[in-house]
Amino acid sequence: MSAAWRQPDYSDCQIPTPGELLNRLTLLSHFASVDPGDVIKATFQLAQMLAPSTTDGNANSADEYSVLVELLEMVAALPDKFTECRQADMENFANSFLQAVDNILHPSNIATWTGNQQVEADTVRIMDAVESFTAQTARENCELSLTSHEDTAAFFEGKYDHIVFRKSRETPGGFSGLSYSATSARASITLPPEVFQGVTDEQVTLLVVLYPSIGDLLDSVPTTTQPSPGSTMKVNSAVVTSSGVHQSGQAFEKLSVPLCINFTKKNPTFGKEESCVYLSRTESGESQWLTDGCWMNEQRNGSVHCCCNHMTSFALLSATETVEPYHLLLLTYVMCSASCFIILLSALILFSVR
Repeated sequence: MSAAWRQPDYSDCQIPTPGELLNRLTLLSHFASVDPGDVIKATFQLAQMLAPSTTDGNANSADEYSVLVELLEMVAALPDKFTECRQADMENFANSFLQAVDNILHPSNIATWTGNQQVEADTVRIMDAVESFTAQTARENCELSLTSHEDTAAFFEGKYDHIVFRKSRETPGGFSGLSYSATSARASITLPPEVFQGVTDEQVTLLVVLYPSIGDLLDSVPTTTQPSPGSTMKVNSAVVTSSGVHQSGQAFEKLSVPLCINFTKKNPTFGKEESCVYLSRTESGESQWLTDGCWMNEQRNGSVHCCCNHMTSFALLSATETVEPYHLLLLTYVMCSASCFIILLSALILFSVR
């Protein structure tokens, strides 16, 4: 009988540079099989590397964003090469991976990433990496352990500040629908029983992900929604993803009964244009916010209820006024002139009193 395997303590590991970790993961990706401990260690180090820095000297730069996203993609693809499938390995890998995603989406990092020239494309790659992670941990020969519940199907859940992740194993014929929400994301999603219509697999992995802050990195994604002059459309909610992973690879049909998402607005809109949108890809691989198949069902008390007839990633776009540099400069001149006038007037009054 072999001794019970214990997760090594990596808390004192030296954090490598992005280049060093990239070289190590590139080497691992070329092997036919890899030791789970090596992948877990690399994923843990990536999470530590992405953790918001408390000192200016170790802060991540905008130029590193693409490389860090690539590292996230590489670790997401490695469970397929595990030499052994131990549930302790899968759970530790899952927790480290989700912690890495949570760290990369921390507000202090987002403020840095916005300076990256291809921030939108790289951010979509993060969402793709999460879906890849879901598929890699849902294989028949090695699956992430799901916790059974009396009233729902077995599921795995990871709730972090900047990502809320839920994957469950569903039986399409017996799926009775799902309502899921998270306070941190200020959003909820309701999936109807018809979400798996036409799917012939005996079991399907259902993914629901809520990203509270990722929308700040997707503001410049093009959209077909045209705001009024002087305004731009920006993401004003969490981004909510819903998709399915199944062995047959069947495409999900358009839903006869829509799924619905309730978004709480990040900022008040005061009657400006709003649109329920989903993230689409063009043939060239570029992303777009589109509205077809989605509609606004209800608005009340700072929230919007959107419904869509397909599964993908969703958000609420709201019009935001754009201040042109000329107007900003003019405003500066006016305010400075007013300040100078008030100072001069105060001086004259002071001297006249004396």
